[in-house]
Amino acid sequence: MIVFGTRGKIVAGTQKQGIACSSCGNQPQNTFGVLRYFHIFWIPVFPTKKEVGLECPHCKQTLMGKEVPDRLRQDIKESIFTKGKVLPMFAGLFLLAILFGFVGYTGMEQSKKEAAFLANPAVNDYYIVRLTKLFEGQDTKHPYGILRVKSISGGSVELIVGNYAYSSTTGARKAISKGETGKAGYFGAEPISLNAANLPGLKGDGVIKSVKRH
Repeated sequence: MIVFGTRGKIVAGTQKQGIACSSCGNQPQNTFGVLRYFHIFWIPVFPTKKEVGLECPHCKQTLMGKEVPDRLRQDIKESIFTKGKVLPMFAGLFLLAILFGFVGYTGMEQSKKEAAFLANPAVNDYYIVRLTKLFEGQDTKHPYGILRVKSISGGSVELIVGNYAYSSTTGARKAISKGETGKAGYFGAEPISLNAANLPGLKGDGVIKSVKRH
């Protein structure tokens, strides 16, 4: 699940001389800004709005946005929202780009590895498959399962079928990583046979979702 939305951050300014508080008449006034931004996983991506404000240090009256006199608003905005104050907030965007790049690279490398496994199957390879595309009458709420390569003879691959089905590929992956597939009775006794040359095509058609080799 991707978490995103908008948030805001207060950017401190300086005290502005020669500005009297409209409530108590005190001078000077504290200036500040509110920078609103769009975030992904709470990492700022880009700014959406910049507002400035005045706060009286004596009576705490606060003016925001258009409440600040026009003659002061732009001047305060330029003094507060400088590159030195704003750009460091979006350094996370650079890290996010690196993260997405790494995830994309890892995914590509995994796809290459799985393609090599399918081109050269080995005994005890696990195939996480969409059972509903491979067999008829499968539970559509639990469409994923696991096949294990039992033997390879010529151009034919003999596989045994797991007795368990999962609602997602994650459940199947956990079963493999936790060693559940090594327990007695996990796989049925009756094998199925597939043409080894068809395995890459089954991956492309979404029948085989991923390949695990230990």
